[in-house]
Amino acid sequence: MAPEKLALRELLAARREEFQVLLDGYDATNPKLFGSVARGAASA
Repeated sequence: MAPEKLALRELLAARREEFQVLLDGYDATNPKLFGSVARGAASA
């Protein structure tokens, strides 16, 4: 697995509870990452 993807997975795992609260607030049930975020190429 590419280091960028591993870093993204680690970030998502570390902040899972925060993401879940956010998703619950919008009644989101099946979120998707796409574009530069999914590729691990997003920048500030």
